[in-house]
Amino acid sequence: MTTTNDKTVEDILNLSNKVVIGLLPTVPRDLPLPDLTMKQFRVAMFLFIGESMRMSCIAEILGVSMATATGIVNRLVEQDIVQREHDLEDRRAVICQLSPHGKKLLSQTWQSFRENTRRILAAIPEDKINLVRETLMLLLETSKTLKEEMIKECSK
Repeated sequence: MTTTNDKTVEDILNLSNKVVIGLLPTVPRDLPLPDLTMKQFRVAMFLFIGESMRMSCIAEILGVSMATATGIVNRLVEQDIVQREHDLEDRRAVICQLSPHGKKLLSQTWQSFRENTRRILAAIPEDKINLVRETLMLLLETSKTLKEEMIKECSK
């Protein structure tokens, strides 16, 4: 039996899809990143936001095997976006982080996305902009606990 809440969630997901599809043409064409697969981009963004991560955590977050995660990271290392080193406390563990070149590329990409978002938000009428802020705050607060639980699990 479908509840009103289930229908509302489905409506929100459908709207979210439409927003993403609607925003695609506004994504800057001159992003400084080389061609990356979605999984490579996700790894790079996780490392940009979280600074460093164990290879096992990358595999878990992506939902892939260690071998697959290693292959994804290998390609990022070849492009000088990521660097790896062994954990000093556990030589079997591999720690991944952005290289200096990777940090520069991701910072430029992040800034490009921020400026693009700034232009979109500036076009929203003044009497509606706080609604966007409140909605994003609610999403952030709700997702924060889930993210913290996932990171805690990866850190074990």
